[in-house]
Amino acid sequence: MVSSGDEDEPQPLELLDLPNEVQLHVLDHLDFRSRLAASRVCRLWDSLAFSGRFMDRVRLYLKLQPENLRRVTSVLNRSNRRYRHVVVNFGNCAFPSMEQLVETFGEDEALESLVLMGLAEIEAVQLVTMVQSTPNLVRLFLINDELDSFSKDRLLELPKCRVASATGHSSWLGGFERDMDIALPRLRNVCIVDRCLSFTEMASSIPRFFPGLSQLQITSNHASLSSVYQTLRSQLEKIVVLSPEIDFFNRFADIGFPRLRYLYFDRMDLNLPQLVQKGAGFFSNPDHCHNLRQLVLHPQFMLRTEILTAICANCRNLVNLELSLDYLDGDALKDITNLTNLKNLTLYGTAYFQDTPHWPHQITALSSVKIATCRFPVSLLEFIADIAPNLVQLALENIECPEEMFRLLPELLPNIRTLEMGYTKGFERPPSCHPSGYLRAMTALETVSLRRVIIRHGIQGWLQDAPRLKRVVLGDLGTLTDTHLVILTTNCPKLRELKLAGCGELTREGIDEFRTRIPLCRVDWDGI
Repeated sequence: MVSSGDEDEPQPLELLDLPNEVQLHVLDHLDFRSRLAASRVCRLWDSLAFSGRFMDRVRLYLKLQPENLRRVTSVLNRSNRRYRHVVVNFGNCAFPSMEQLVETFGEDEALESLVLMGLAEIEAVQLVTMVQSTPNLVRLFLINDELDSFSKDRLLELPKCRVASATGHSSWLGGFERDMDIALPRLRNVCIVDRCLSFTEMASSIPRFFPGLSQLQITSNHASLSSVYQTLRSQLEKIVVLSPEIDFFNRFADIGFPRLRYLYFDRMDLNLPQLVQKGAGFFSNPDHCHNLRQLVLHPQFMLRTEILTAICANCRNLVNLELSLDYLDGDALKDITNLTNLKNLTLYGTAYFQDTPHWPHQITALSSVKIATCRFPVSLLEFIADIAPNLVQLALENIECPEEMFRLLPELLPNIRTLEMGYTKGFERPPSCHPSGYLRAMTALETVSLRRVIIRHGIQGWLQDAPRLKRVVLGDLGTLTDTHLVILTTNCPKLRELKLAGCGELTREGIDEFRTRIPLCRVDWDGI
């Protein structure tokens, strides 16, 4: 409200009179639901609320069926909004005609990222025609499976691909084995996922169809596909390999990638000495080991120290490292201290430490650590506390939580600013927050995130005296009540953001009471 010199009553400030740039800045502070409500005020706000700057962060998800295809394409054609990221789930259904959908994609010049899933019944000609209509694509994912929601994590959870017969792959892949005209000059990232890939012609067609690739993920481990990586070796910057087997990896490991910066190896069988030798040789190759910045290595069996030693000795510029330990000898982890540029470290599984010696070196750059699915986390925490003096963020996921860990956590890591603890639905024994007060000495905490943790003894126990706490995220906490929220207002006076999801015992009255006590705190509650 503004006050006029001629009138005593204040006059409303017309937001619509402000420059568009200022209105965009105001709208940028709204979440999606609030932005959607604002877009209904007038045509100007409808245009600004879903402008290109915001739509860059929005993914349009379409679940198509033959009977609703016409209606969906009609709505999209009437809309003046253009999306950069589109996910289309065909639901493993056959579509007699998709001309309207192809025309819709072809008219959207803003489209840069396209994910097509549920392709089991899509014909090769239909897929190629659709891809041809999107000349500005930068990112293309083709997924045979049908996923409820698309994300990198869900994609990597797909079952291990098995090589089938030469004619066993899906019909939609035939489009990439024929002499078809596909021109996508801007395409940089391609992902092809099919559980029974066993083709040879694609090995030559992928480089021909997509000459500008810098990121490639193919689930097949057919040996012939190593020629794809050989052809694109000088331009690939990101590679994701799932379930590599001997014939494929024997050829792949001999290739040098001078521009490689991100490598993801999942379900790698290291129980075979030949693979261990090849793996150590790959990570000793100077063509790419010096440029590697991010490495994710999830072996199916024990992570052999020969490979870990080669990684730590040659990949000195690694910034992000994710490893599956699989009952590794803890002494082998000392080599990680050679990675002096490491900032983010993720360790899955359990390492056995015969004792807890002080390691000779530290990683001063290491600021974020995640420990997951570990049976004995105390030893790993002691190791992390010793090598990472500047740690500010710690995440614990699906770990066994003995009382000793709660007692030592504030002592080992008193200066961390962000603590995350989460459990999946498949984990049998999510811990309660006991003993109470285990965070009392961690006065530097600014963010706390808990998921599926049973709160039996009250929030006052684990958030007492948190003077710097600004953000709390609580998810799937069935024991969280309105009383706990009132305690939060007393113990955390500087709280500015509270996110609540899956907390079924909370009520509207409890949320309103919280907002009354801390009016400056933004509350995101899925119960609205």
